[in-house]
Order: sequence, then C-alpha cells, then structure tokens
Amino acid sequence: MSGAEGFNITSPSQNTIFSGYRNNNGSPVGLHWVLQEEPSIVATKIMLKKVVPPVLIMLGTIGNALALAVLHRSSTLRQSSVWYYLKAFFVASVLVLYLGAGLDWLCLMARLTPLWNVTDGLCRIGQFFCNVVFFSPIWFCVAMVIDRYISICHHRTAETFCNMFSAKISIISIQIGLILVSIHAMWTVELHAEYGCTIPHERQDFHSIVWPWVSGIIYTFLPLSLLILFNTVLFIAICNKHKCQNSEPSVRSSSFDNGKLSIAALTVATTYLLLALPATTMNVFMTQAPAHMIRTRLEYLQLEFLGEIFQLLAVLNHAIMGMVCFCSSMEFRRETCRLFLKKAQRASIELSLDECTCKYRPSNGSVPVIHSDNSQL
Repeated sequence: MSGAEGFNITSPSQNTIFSGYRNNNGSPVGLHWVLQEEPSIVATKIMLKKVVPPVLIMLGTIGNALALAVLHRSSTLRQSSVWYYLKAFFVASVLVLYLGAGLDWLCLMARLTPLWNVTDGLCRIGQFFCNVVFFSPIWFCVAMVIDRYISICHHRTAETFCNMFSAKISIISIQIGLILVSIHAMWTVELHAEYGCTIPHERQDFHSIVWPWVSGIIYTFLPLSLLILFNTVLFIAICNKHKCQNSEPSVRSSSFDNGKLSIAALTVATTYLLLALPATTMNVFMTQAPAHMIRTRLEYLQLEFLGEIFQLLAVLNHAIMGMVCFCSSMEFRRETCRLFLKKAQRASIELSLDECTCKYRPSNGSVPVIHSDNSQL
C-alpha cells in the first residue's frame, strides 16, 4: 500500500492490477508467473522501488515540516481559512508518505511481510485505515478550492463560509465521510494467497461488484472532477479580478478574497490534479480494459511498469507541495525568510533592537516585522 495506490478502483492493493490479464481458460494470471517473462522490467521496477521512495520521503519530510512550521508561526497566513486547509493537507501528506511509501520501502529492503498481509484481520483494518488517510488530501484540496471560489466570486456569502470555523467543519466532515465510505473494507476485503489484501474476484455479490465503483467515485472520480471544474472557474475568476484591479486601481480586495493565497491554493490544487490523474487513468485501464486490448505479456508488463511510474508521480504530490506553496505565495516566502532570520540572527536582533526598524508583535512568539524599504522579498 503506497500513498498513490489509493487511486485504485477495486482496492488500494497494487496486486489487483494483475487481475486484468488472464489465461485462455479465463483464469487470472498469477503475479510471479507474469513477472518471470521479462526480468529486465522486473529489475528496473525493483530499482525504482528501492531508490525513489526514500528520496521522496526525505524531500516530503523536509518540505512538509517546513511548511507546517511556517503556517504555525505565521499570524498573517492564520487570518485566512486557507491556513487550516493547508495545515490539514500537510499533516495528511506526512501520514501518506510514511504509512504508504515508507512502510512499503521498509518491507522491501528488509524483506519483511507487510503488516496487512499477515492476517485477515490486519488486512481489513489496514485497508480501512489507509483508505481514510490516503484519500484525505485530495478532498482537502477540493474544499480549499471551493473556499477560494466562494471568497472571490460570492462576496456576500464569503463571510459565512470562508472562515476558520467553516474550515474546521469541512475538515471534520471530510473525515467522517471517508470513514463511512471506507468501513465496507471490514467485510469485503480479504487476504488472498496469490493477490494479497484485496476484494476476492470470485465474489458476485453487491459489495464486490457495485460497491468498488461507488467508493471509486467518491475516492477519485468525484474529487478529480470537482478539481477540474473549480480550478478552471477559479483561474478565470482570478484573471478577471486582476484585470479589474489593473483597470480600476481603487478596487481593493476584501478580507476574504486574499489574491495571493487564492493563487497558492489554485497552484496546489492544479499540481495535485496533474500528478494524480495519470495514476487514476492507468488504474482504471488496467483493471477494466478488455483482455483483447493487451495481446502479449510484454505489452502488459510495459503498461504495468508505466503504471508504477504514474504511482510514483502520485506519491510526488505529497513530497513537493511545501515547495509549491513557497514558489506560488509571496506571503509564504516572506514568512519562511522570517522564520530562518529569527533562528539565525536572534542574538544580533536582540542587541540591535533599538537601533533598527524592527518591531515585535505583541507577545505571541512571532518573528519581527521589518519596516524598511529593503524588506521586500
């Protein structure tokens, strides 16, 4: 279970992807039987799984920790509801990296059996917990983009819906909804001897046939569609807003439609969409495509290897979002510089406090605000 495997229709288990290729008698091909056909592809895939995940985990740990530190210390960013969505997103991203890619990499390097493949009970609990964790970030992005859309396009309702209380309610509602949707894993997922922790293919009941599509819509299709819709609308709204401000400089933004944070939210949501969409598309194709579309085993292995690369791109979502915020938000860059300035030059600032133009904020532990012409970052 890696962080990107949440974009699977049937289950987060990557082993279900091999159910798409079958023998002449219609029985599914076994995992090891397929891989023995092309050892070079297997070797490359194993190399990717050994090298790439630790790099992404290290990158994501530094980026997400820095982003959380900036959000925690920034009184400027805390004034917007985007602050709460970003904070929840970064916390969820850390959990995805360590519980998904981190555990998979550890089991691969130490040649350990994954915890969710030990017993049937751990399989069910692991699937349920991972579904809730892995699908949280995409819904946080959706809620954040909708929040920015309301703040820019509907000023009259922005005061009601675009505040910290509404953001907390949205985060809690997302978690409750994912728990209700994911609870079916407790009685549908089983530990299979060949495919691992997955939904049995021989079942023909409602939970095995219909419910994977219901959960797939809620997990991926619906949030991705909402991201496409609201990213487009928000992009147009921001462009129109800047056009109006350029033509009429007297027009000012309200406290609920901070343009800088709106651009950062749009950039984060768009980046997440672009990196997650290929993995979702490949998973749908590999699990639902007719058998005649993949004529040879080599073609299947090549497509499966491409899907593995797409899965790593989806994991990249949780590793680079801190840098995306840094690059897309002036406020984020300013607060980051202030954070390092306080740690690196705390003694000199205290000694020269009366001589410089720095002024501390009232006893909240925040960094000094520099009021000088050279303070623009």
